[in-house]
Amino acid sequence: MLVVVGSINSGKIQATKNAFSRIFPGHILEIIGHPVTNAKTAQPIGEDQIISGAMERVSQVDQWMREKLMNKIKEHHNIAYCVGIEAGLLEVSYAFTRYLGCQYCAIRDFQGHQFIGSSPGWEYPPRVITPLLVDRTLEMGDIMKEISGDPEIKVNQGAIGFFTKNIITRMQLTELCVMMALIPFLNPLEYFKID
Repeated sequence: MLVVVGSINSGKIQATKNAFSRIFPGHILEIIGHPVTNAKTAQPIGEDQIISGAMERVSQVDQWMREKLMNKIKEHHNIAYCVGIEAGLLEVSYAFTRYLGCQYCAIRDFQGHQFIGSSPGWEYPPRVITPLLVDRTLEMGDIMKEISGDPEIKVNQGAIGFFTKNIITRMQLTELCVMMALIPFLNPLEYFKID
């Protein structure tokens, strides 16, 4: 099974590997990351921006795989997946700051089946949200580097790890959103049109 993640972020790649290993135990997995260009806003805000960011990552990976890896897929793998993961802020009117942090994952197989899943959402404190809304060129990682003092927080524990004292980590949230997107692939008779 070949899985290509639309990112070179080692945390996203490892979380994807963990999720696929749990959903498809016993399969031989090859998980690789591929860099993508992200023309979206620095910090996605709103469900549409987050999901379209994940889907754009999948589309770029799909195109690259079809152009560069078709022979490898035909010779060495009988199953291939494209994975896109995007984190952002969901506007929720009842939330204290009006925003929840959330990750979305889009997964497409080589037959064109595509599904999405999300992580649980949680409220960031105002000292994180306010600067993002004032300066739309900032990313969450920029603010969290300053707050945490960890220049690699985006790859390591993430904001969720910082604020939960590592009870929950970014990798765990990423694994969850990938697993949620994999549910239809685990139940093809429920989701895929059978001819």
